[in-house]
Amino acid sequence: MTSSAASKFSLNKVKDAFSTNTKKYTLNSDRLSNLELYTSPEIKAIINKAGYSLEDFSNLVDADTTLSAKTDAFVKAVRKEIGIPAPKTKMNKTIPTEFVESYLSGERNSFAGFVSVDEHSKSLTTLPEIVEGNRLDYPNTPFDLEKTKTYAKISFFLDEADKLDIPFGELDNASYPFTGRGFTGSKNIILPEYKLIEERNFMDGDLITIFESKSGNPIRQYKYVENKGWKLIK
Repeated sequence: MTSSAASKFSLNKVKDAFSTNTKKYTLNSDRLSNLELYTSPEIKAIINKAGYSLEDFSNLVDADTTLSAKTDAFVKAVRKEIGIPAPKTKMNKTIPTEFVESYLSGERNSFAGFVSVDEHSKSLTTLPEIVEGNRLDYPNTPFDLEKTKTYAKISFFLDEADKLDIPFGELDNASYPFTGRGFTGSKNIILPEYKLIEERNFMDGDLITIFESKSGNPIRQYKYVENKGWKLIK
């Protein structure tokens, strides 16, 4: 669909008061290049099949826009076509490095919340990419681009598809930048998001990797061994 055609959907901006730190988390100014670079081939193919360019569809899932009921239903239909990943799919959850010690010590043995498919999000490596792509720039975020030197990821293989849900939902001002459309709402990647239906206990083979924020390079990695806990492997 052309930009002119997409414009008829009246992508009204939400109040500026809720567009916190937008510029702070902006990546390369060439947004179209970013969308091509970061969005996975699988997602590109589904969007193109639906008759949209990456840029036009990105406008529809942008956290700073509102949609008509008809267009919102269309976006959700595309999201449902992407669907829930199959069992044994590698998944990721980004966490602050400060959380890692509580996992390694056994103080916390489970996690919950939003996750992504590794194949969809692995193009995001530096902290600015991670934060903007996953829309971790919510109020009181623990990720500060000037001060956060490292970040961490929990990586795991999905055991059962019914453990995940597509996070559709009603919006309110307090939920920004949550879109309720099943995508993170990034301006630079079209990234489907999922939510764990319940707390997931760590299982044999799960990984926690700590990355350097500026380069995105891994600097330490731990593997969960059943009945033994976390072991440093890198």
